Amino acid sequence: MRPPFLLLFALGFAPLASAQNVLVAMEDGAPAKMVKAVSFGRPQVEIDGKLKGSITARYALGPASLYRPGFVTFENFLVSTSHSEDLSTGGSMDYELHIHGNVKSDTALKNCFLVLELDSWRNVGCVYVEMRDLTPEDGMDLDRVFPLAEQLGEGNYRIHVFADGLEVLHSKLPARYVEEQKKKTAALLSGSKDFPPILAVSPAPVYPPELKGEKLAGSARVRCRVTKKGEVASVELVSATQPAFGTAALAATPKWKFDPAIKDRRFVESVVEIPVEFKAPR
Repeated sequence: MRPPFLLLFALGFAPLASAQNVLVAMEDGAPAKMVKAVSFGRPQVEIDGKLKGSITARYALGPASLYRPGFVTFENFLVSTSHSEDLSTGGSMDYELHIHGNVKSDTALKNCFLVLELDSWRNVGCVYVEMRDLTPEDGMDLDRVFPLAEQLGEGNYRIHVFADGLEVLHSKLPARYVEEQKKKTAALLSGSKDFPPILAVSPAPVYPPELKGEKLAGSARVRCRVTKKGEVASVELVSATQPAFGTAALAATPKWKFDPAIKDRRFVESVVEIPVEFKAPR
């Protein structure tokens, strides 16, 4: 009998869509050891200088301060679910999660693995996928199937790629975000100890319905207080071309996620101003 898909809640960590994480094994509800690799479907942690299979059943995404150099490109990537009737068990349903695509890297990466972070309407968790070492000359095909304990509802997924336990930038991240993170990595590697917060997740605000008839374009500017976990603790309106644009911008900010600011190489709380643009509806 195949093991069911186990939901792995990110205990103590806010789920991030950024590439600024490590995968950690959880023990007694607290992060214990960083996962350095995945072998035969089992996360590997470092014990006495050697990689050994983790015995814990729970894992979580935790914050990291630096990327591993390299960029991974996904082609023809698809995440889907399927279900079928299992006649051997009296007609019960079998549910599966499918991950398919091709992976390429611009540099040599070892101990690679992928984490797919799932956020559906009633389930939050992640699955991890073993990958072989990557080189610029040799990509790999992904074709993995995971049995599910139940059907997943509608939602989102986020991809994290790790090499030797450190996360790598990849093509499924927004291009502007990738460029900001490359600047951040270069600054930290050159000796800088500080860096401002970076907006990682910013669902578009809803265009004010009362302005649709006028078909106006506009903007707003909000000031956010960002916690050291990258969450929006509070927000205030700085300016707006129309009051309705300001209201819509404020309504969108609770869903935003940041890579937190760094000071003296530690995550800290910060205040940042963010512009919000509204395009005229067609």
